[in-house]
Amino acid sequence: MENVFLKKINGKKCLRISKDTRLILVPNGEVSLDVELIKEGILVEVLVLYKLKNDESVFLQTTSIHSVPNTKCDVVVRAVLFDSSCSNYIGKIYIAKDAKGTSSYLEDNVLTIGEKTKNTSQPILEILADDVKASHGATTGRLDEASIYYLMTRGLTEKEAWDLLIEGFFDSILARIDEASLLAQVRKEIYDRK
Repeated sequence: MENVFLKKINGKKCLRISKDTRLILVPNGEVSLDVELIKEGILVEVLVLYKLKNDESVFLQTTSIHSVPNTKCDVVVRAVLFDSSCSNYIGKIYIAKDAKGTSSYLEDNVLTIGEKTKNTSQPILEILADDVKASHGATTGRLDEASIYYLMTRGLTEKEAWDLLIEGFFDSILARIDEASLLAQVRKEIYDRK
């Protein structure tokens, strides 16, 4: 599977994919990503990861377009919102009439840290074919205070405990990236943002 890091995308990006591909996106500002699967039998993963602080905001829209039969697409979004940051996500799955045997999944998981954070998630499924699988899931939650306390009783500071839990939240998705140099770039983009 080919890995593609979509760095510094702002605005609209449309990609037509004809081979197994993993797209990695760390959005900033307003981003719209359309991914059209145009060859039968391919698998596409879209991994979206971001961390927002202060008054930062992201408006993100992804669209998975299945134009041919027997394609698979998984879109996974992981975000951490601090302070008074805001995230608005619209995830669309479109399965064309001739795209039988398609499987598409959309997942949006957000951690909110702070009383003034705002998160909105809107899944949209448009399915015109029979014999397909299309589903979505979304969660918004806070870090468990008991977990933070437990880590602090094991010698970590409160900040170290928070950082470790946030890193674990992202790592379940980062583990899919099988190129060490690319993984280092993505980690830097997420954790070193000012």
